[in-house]
Amino acid sequence: DAFVFEAPLENLEVVASLTQGVMCDAVQEYFPMLQPKADINIDQPDCWNKDGHADSVDRWLEDPTYSC
Repeated sequence: DAFVFEAPLENLEVVASLTQGVMCDAVQEYFPMLQPKADINIDQPDCWNKDGHADSVDRWLEDPTYSC
């Protein structure tokens, strides 16, 4: 799953940390035995995926063997 949010850049770290906590807590509420982790991309806030490759879909469409 993914959660895309919008926040002022000066609040990005705080919002990202809160989002990460909410996501992990939500999973643990239903599966208390799990220790979930969430990857958060704040290094490239203009990119929606966690690895910061904004062109991943375009690369994959050009070459389905493309590996991020």
